[in-house]
Amino acid sequence: MIAPRTIIVGDVHGCVAELTALLATICPRADDRLVFVGDLIDKGPASVATVQLVRILRETQDVTLVMGNHEEKAARWRHHQARAVPNPMRDADGRYALLDKALSPRDVAFLDSAVLYHPVTGGLVVHAGVTPDMVALPPVGTKLGDLRGKEKRHFGRMLRVRHVRGGNMVPLGAETPDDPFWADVYDGRFGHIWFGHAATLEPTPRQFPYATGIDLGCVYGGRLGAAILGRPRVEYASVRARAAHAPRRTSSEETE
Repeated sequence: MIAPRTIIVGDVHGCVAELTALLATICPRADDRLVFVGDLIDKGPASVATVQLVRILRETQDVTLVMGNHEEKAARWRHHQARAVPNPMRDADGRYALLDKALSPRDVAFLDSAVLYHPVTGGLVVHAGVTPDMVALPPVGTKLGDLRGKEKRHFGRMLRVRHVRGGNMVPLGAETPDDPFWADVYDGRFGHIWFGHAATLEPTPRQFPYATGIDLGCVYGGRLGAAILGRPRVEYASVRARAAHAPRRTSSEETE
């Protein structure tokens, strides 16, 4: 009997054609588990179609969505829109307003099911990473919205961290050459971490002692990648982007 695989898919960012091609390349079996590392939406050409594809896939497949910073920002936009006061969030190009209008209630429920992290054999999947001061994680299945106050701010860094200073996350754009990338100093306390968020345009995942980055920059014209766990060794699959759908910004130009 062939053991089920765990298939970890990198940041899709609305690249639904590439996601369709990647799934056709991997050919998930009925008992395989799919874990999406977050950032299904935003930047690319087809955020709504991407959400719908993954949501429908979950009707026949074991599918988990880990929350990315773009899902979190869209959720905050929806929350503020539902209140009878002006929305304090900036939406200069109207992308979140359009997304909010186009998503069905089932699409929103699916996005709201996104978890803070997901355990896999030997480690876990998280969108961005962990900081050195994290000594324990919330229970499996915790959603960011389940947390409050300092705890929410603390673990919310798992959606955004890139560089660290001491035990803390360095705000985006404030890093210096002396501030290491979080995975360079991560000591393996939570096992091997599979993450996205920090895109590379290299053809293969970024390897660290206790972490692997699988965002291959599809939305920037790179590749959409996946890590396949469940065999004697980890395997990788990827497809080329059909186009560069968004300009890649420097850290000082990024907002989140």
